[in-house]
Amino acid sequence: MKKQDYLYLAGYMTLFAVLGYLVASNRLIACNAEHPYLSGIVQFAVLATAGEMLTTRVTDGRWEFNGFVVYKMFLWGASGLLFTIVFSVFSNGVLCAMENKMLPLYQNPWATALFTSFFLNLIFSPIHTIMMRLLSNYGEARFVHGNRMGFYETINSVGWSELLDFLFRKTLPFFWFPVNTVGFMLPVVLRIPFAAMLSFVFGILMMILRLRERKQIETIAS
Repeated sequence: MKKQDYLYLAGYMTLFAVLGYLVASNRLIACNAEHPYLSGIVQFAVLATAGEMLTTRVTDGRWEFNGFVVYKMFLWGASGLLFTIVFSVFSNGVLCAMENKMLPLYQNPWATALFTSFFLNLIFSPIHTIMMRLLSNYGEARFVHGNRMGFYETINSVGWSELLDFLFRKTLPFFWFPVNTVGFMLPVVLRIPFAAMLSFVFGILMMILRLRERKQIETIAS
């Protein structure tokens, strides 16, 4: 391990120690209840970016903190804001549909969580993942390579077959659907903290997708 590794390791240990303290002391829950938007933005920005940086170190052998990483922090913060709103929209929408007998098993918490996770991952999650992929590719071109890509260039920069396979055949059915079902069984005040912790994993998954996509494009080009 290099000296820089020990510094970042200390940073990660501090981050999770602080997070553990905030959870154990109920301060995180109180912050989410009083300031849901701000709390969602900060938690997603910090944890998802930390996940991406760790993945870059493991896969590429280097720590990366530059304009692109800062740009991604803003994207993840925006994701935190969206998830804070979307969780409420989908959970309340499913409850309304069940109450109106458009969905079965009204007042069954397991069924409510299952339906909410299903519709979230069917409708919102694919759109969010695709937008993150497009915006990430644009940011990488802009801040790493100094290339301002246009609209069609950004679309063509995505390895669509790899993205759709990774999304619909792997992560959505086998990870996000069951994990979000568990998340929606938690009390409302715990859902965003739970999702924010999962954003660390999401950051890792998005970085893995980025690397797989890059290899696919290099293979096609060769």
